Amino acid sequence: MIDNPEEQLQRVVSRLRKVVEDYSAQ
Repeated sequence: MIDNPEEQLQRVVSRLRKVVEDYSAQ
């Protein structure tokens, strides 16, 4: 079970943001 869904969401958002930045940097 996820203790803190908000924290989990922030983690996913941060990862997605990094992927997008890496993609647009090309």
